[in-house]
Amino acid sequence: MEQLTNKEKALQMQINDLTASCIELRKMLFDAYDELEQYKQDNAKLEQQKK
Repeated sequence: MEQLTNKEKALQMQINDLTASCIELRKMLFDAYDELEQYKQDNAKLEQQKK
């Protein structure tokens, strides 16, 4: 097994942290899209009830 230098270990940790951040951001993005879609649907229902 090849020995990793401290620099390589640090960079690998940084990559792992960024990957985790991207996954969390992606989840937040999908949650926000879902919330927006729900808001639009609820709003459309309210508009229909007003008529």
